[in-house]
Amino acid sequence: MKPLNFLALILFVAGLVWVFTLSEKSVRHIQQSYYSAISPLISKGSETEAFANKFLEEVEHSADLEKRIEQVIEQRDRFKLIAGRVRELEAENNQLRNALDFKKKTQFDVVAARVIRKQPQMWGKTIEIDRGTDDGFEADPEFDLCVLASNGGLVGRLQLSGEQISSVLLITDEISQVSAEVEGTSEVGIIVGRQTTFG
Repeated sequence: MKPLNFLALILFVAGLVWVFTLSEKSVRHIQQSYYSAISPLISKGSETEAFANKFLEEVEHSADLEKRIEQVIEQRDRFKLIAGRVRELEAENNQLRNALDFKKKTQFDVVAARVIRKQPQMWGKTIEIDRGTDDGFEADPEFDLCVLASNGGLVGRLQLSGEQISSVLLITDEISQVSAEVEGTSEVGIIVGRQTTFG
C-alpha cells in the first residue's frame, strides 16, 4: 500500500472515531455552525428566487403594456383619420354656408356650379364648370352670362355651353374686357386681361 493511501485511510478512520465519540453538545455546536454558515446562502437563494419571480411578472406585465400601447396607437390613428374627415366636412360646410349666404344677398338669379377643369393653354385662360344647357346655361353673344365667385367677385363670362359642361372665359384672359367702377369713387374704367409668363 502506498504511503498516501495509508495516510488517507488513517485520517478517514480517525474522522469516523471522532464523529461517533462526540458528545451531543458538540454535535449541536457543529450543526449550529453549519446552519449559520449555510443560512446566508439559503436567504440569498430565496432572494434570487423572489427577484426571478418579480422579473417574470414584469416581463408578463410589459407584454400586456405593449399590447395596450399597440391598441392605443391604432385608436389614435383612427381618431386622426376621423379628425381629418371632420375638418374636411367643416370646410365644405363653411363653403356651402358662404354660397347660401351669397345667394341670399345678391339680386341676381344664382345657380351653384363647380369648377371641374382648367384649360392648360397659354393663350387662353378658361375654366370648365359642371353646368350646361340642361341647367339653363346657354352662351348668348348679345347677353353676357357672368360667373361669380362665392365671395361675389367676378370670375369671367360664359363662352361655350354643352349639355352638362360649360366653358368660362376668365377676366384675366387677353381678349377679356369688362367695364367696372372703382370702389368708393364714381370713376369708371375697363378691366383688360393680360398675358403672364405663368399662363
